[in-house]
Amino acid sequence: LDRVRIYFPEAIEGEKLNRHILATIVFSRPGLRKKLESLVMPVLHKALQQKLRSLKAKGVSNILIEAPLLLEYNFDRYCDIVILLTSSKKNQLKRALAREGANEEGVLLRRKAQTPTHRARPFAEIVLSNNGDKEQLRSKLKEIFS
Repeated sequence: LDRVRIYFPEAIEGEKLNRHILATIVFSRPGLRKKLESLVMPVLHKALQQKLRSLKAKGVSNILIEAPLLLEYNFDRYCDIVILLTSSKKNQLKRALAREGANEEGVLLRRKAQTPTHRARPFAEIVLSNNGDKEQLRSKLKEIFS
């Protein structure tokens, strides 16, 4: 948080990071996004590697990494398979706006940073339509992992 505070003080509220403010800032200015990535991505990669080692040591065999920018940040290198979830733009926007503090501008800026579905599809071993509710998605995932 201290490193982020230096470059993005307006995204810090007390001792907490306001992710929506930060997203609006960095996704509207690519140079700032690159700066944030240089600060955060090495830390996230290291933390993910440690968590995966810990889970595997405990005998956990199925680990799901949910990351909208999985391909962009090379997190797919930690995956045995990549599952691409697709949904209509209307559903994507509706779900994103339902999250606390999200606004349409920020959501649309984030979406622009993601690899379009047609480009991500070749990297995925499995493609699932996610236009239903959470229970429908959970059921589809249980089928895959059983």
